[in-house]
Amino acid sequence: MRNPDPRNISPIPQWTPSKNKYIPENVSHVLTESDKEIECYHLSFQYYNDSVCEINDLVKNGSRRALLNLKTIGRCYSLSSLKSSNIDIAPVDNKGAYKKIFQRLTEDVEIREHKIQSTARIFYFISDKMFYIVAITNTHIETSKHH
Repeated sequence: MRNPDPRNISPIPQWTPSKNKYIPENVSHVLTESDKEIECYHLSFQYYNDSVCEINDLVKNGSRRALLNLKTIGRCYSLSSLKSSNIDIAPVDNKGAYKKIFQRLTEDVEIREHKIQSTARIFYFISDKMFYIVAITNTHIETSKHH
């Protein structure tokens, strides 16, 4: 069997690029302002702080729970949707032991903390629709409650 011409392969089954010159209206969609408001977060590790990374130390169900939490986060689109999906949105101050989480970040970044389970945490910040994961820790950062 001959390989099909790649110009005729389409993820939209009712549309063949060589025959149809336009995408049918019933499958095309232009984002409106309200659609942009419900666009889900895009996860990024661009600002991940390897010096405080404890992913390898996650124990028992911690690894599984962290992955499930990341999947949930990727389906959220606002702070309220995070909260309603049981993702913590507690802000963290750039003080004491938490200062190491803020390394390489600008002063205006508002880092938040999500409790994975027990003492494991995901530290993150949000900018537009980007959800930047800054650190995943297994041990709770000891402070005198500065968050």
